[in-house]
Amino acid sequence: MFQLLNRIPPHKCSRLPLRRSLAATARPRPWWSILSSPREETLEGTLEEAAGGNAAKGKLISFDLQPRLMQAQKEVVTVHRSYRCSRHKQVMLLNKFLLQAYDDPKDEDTRKNLWKWYCHAKFSFPEVLDALPDKAWDILWNTQSQQSLSNANSMEHLKQLVEDMRTTGRTATTAQQLAHIEATFLEGKREEALQQWEQGYDISLGQSVVGRNPEFMELGLRMWSVAGNPDRAQKVLIELFAMAPKWDPRVIVPVFEAHIQKGRDKNINLAWALYTHMKYLLGDKMTLEDYEKCYLGFLYRKKQQHALAVFKEMMLLGQKPGGEDAGKFKSQILSGFDSLPAVCRNASEVNETFLHAVTALPREWQNKFFFGKWLKRLIGMGELESAAQVIEFMFESGIKPDARHLNGLMGAWFRSGITQNIEKAESLGLQMVRGRMNLVRERSANETNRRRPAKSNEASNRSIELPVFIERPIPPATSETFGVLLEIYLHKRDWNKVDDLRNWQSEAQLRMNVAAMNSFLAFYIERGQYLEVWKQYKDFTDPANNERVIPDEATYAYLWATAHARWVRSGMRDYQYLQRAFPTNRAIMKETLAWLNSVPNKAAAASHLMQRNKVYHRIVECFCLEKDLPGALVALHAFKANLGVYPDQHTATILAKYISRIGFRARSPAQRREVARSMGYLKNVSNVLQVLEALFQRRARQLVSEGKGEMSKEEKDELFLNVLSELIRVVLVRREEPGTVEHRIWNAKKKMGVREIETGDIDAFNVS
Repeated sequence: MFQLLNRIPPHKCSRLPLRRSLAATARPRPWWSILSSPREETLEGTLEEAAGGNAAKGKLISFDLQPRLMQAQKEVVTVHRSYRCSRHKQVMLLNKFLLQAYDDPKDEDTRKNLWKWYCHAKFSFPEVLDALPDKAWDILWNTQSQQSLSNANSMEHLKQLVEDMRTTGRTATTAQQLAHIEATFLEGKREEALQQWEQGYDISLGQSVVGRNPEFMELGLRMWSVAGNPDRAQKVLIELFAMAPKWDPRVIVPVFEAHIQKGRDKNINLAWALYTHMKYLLGDKMTLEDYEKCYLGFLYRKKQQHALAVFKEMMLLGQKPGGEDAGKFKSQILSGFDSLPAVCRNASEVNETFLHAVTALPREWQNKFFFGKWLKRLIGMGELESAAQVIEFMFESGIKPDARHLNGLMGAWFRSGITQNIEKAESLGLQMVRGRMNLVRERSANETNRRRPAKSNEASNRSIELPVFIERPIPPATSETFGVLLEIYLHKRDWNKVDDLRNWQSEAQLRMNVAAMNSFLAFYIERGQYLEVWKQYKDFTDPANNERVIPDEATYAYLWATAHARWVRSGMRDYQYLQRAFPTNRAIMKETLAWLNSVPNKAAAASHLMQRNKVYHRIVECFCLEKDLPGALVALHAFKANLGVYPDQHTATILAKYISRIGFRARSPAQRREVARSMGYLKNVSNVLQVLEALFQRRARQLVSEGKGEMSKEEKDELFLNVLSELIRVVLVRREEPGTVEHRIWNAKKKMGVREIETGDIDAFNVS
């Protein structure tokens, strides 16, 4: 019946409603029930007489009697026409929605309209309150007490109804009186609400109906709990159980949480006593939610021993036959584990507590699911030694970890940057590689395939000193294992081992994954070996390669990083060499668009690519560095056509900087830096941006004059793209014939594989 303090920490309970549901005690009767009242008995006789006394039993209402029945119904639930106010619009509409609510009290629109016209009628004609029949008050109460998201002001409405009923001299029911007290409390008038409750409680000593009601007592203990008076709430709780011994024991929870909020040792001890008493009363009916409320309560006050005791008992719940749903139980237990750092002094204590507490879990639930989740959390906390202890505990418990568990620990060891941890990761990885290669040999029936190459044999039989806690039969390596080892060897610049690793991976019959390929690309970029980046990319992704790697968005982000770096990081000699040997931006763009069009979720892939290191702006800048304005123009429209991505102000600035540099001699990065500092260049940039702004404003005014009205965001983006396209064509036409310009643009589209796209709304022949 009540909803206060259910499933919530105690520090948030002051904002919550007090009841789970306080629906009216009286349900609306069906329309034919009016025939059972004294008034309707006369109507029944009249109807039988009108039927000539021949109406068959069970067929009292005939076709021609429906209007008279509806009139009788109307008189029961609406303001009678004998009242003068009944002729006014507000009251007539009130009557209309009273009748509708009588037929369907749960309709939301009817409920809203009924309350709206009730307020209007009451404001315009206060006497309407006296004119409302008892049934109308019941309808108002039933509709406004509906608990739903669309009826957020339910308590305010119920409180107002009770006050209006009192002004007419009507006596509210027990449920209505309780709703009024609760609504007053929720409005923030706590003292007034508690005073009203105490008045009812004092009367109850004289055995009043309201005061001796268990619902009344429960409301009191909940209000006193929220008000921060656990002692008074506890006294009421004792009286409630004396009055109704079989009342729901969960009513103890708000009193428990009130004691927790106080936080003194005395209150904590009383809270523990209340928890144990509730557990005794509920017995097998104690649920995960019940345990969780108490567990979180003790966590709130950092009472570690109490919280862990409740947590262990919560885990024992899973051993009971016919207990909680397995999925729900696991989810709740993991949630409890996530809360452990709040009560433990450090991460080591957190892990020790986990290992100690997990032994209380049902044996069949001590599996990789729990340990994998906990390993992930420990690795995220940086507690790598604790993670290794968990893996050791898994072995001791007869639970063999998966390769992904060990791969995660290997990666964490490597990322820590500590030499000893990197050596552990390498040793563990090599042991897993050996296991994988042995597995492949055992599967092979061909003696030739069993024989290991000399280089691999030498490497695999090295003395590998594994840490003591993982010297056990471990799972064989996966592609991810090879990826971590590759990162280690690239970090060490050990090219011999890199070559060994690639040979081992081939013998292990495992394809290189995309993460490992990207590690190669990133390493070569860091070393400035830009041609090697392209070579490795083509080798790994060659369709003719049986071990072809499927690239991802990071792959193409690295390619564009390489294309950019070859212009801004290279010396004069390297610059000239790379210009001849490295593929053009148009070729890279074609590869990028082909990949985007091949992935299942094109939109998601495009979004991830664009979010990586501002790839969109880098692509535009690469075309500008390559002095390829037609290519930049086509790239802008290709991204718009294929991905729905439009240029922004930063894109315009990149283009303006390149256009402003056209008249300057700057072949090397040093020369470009010198130009960028010159006053002439800065003035040119400002002039180009002003021209761009003028073009945009002119087009915008033209659209307004054509009666287009205010543009949407997409229309503005489209206009901005067309303005940039016009600007690029204007610049190109100043240097070449319009026909040559359009031919160069068409050739760029051909090279990028996007011949069909449009590249602006004005061609080079029509620009001014």
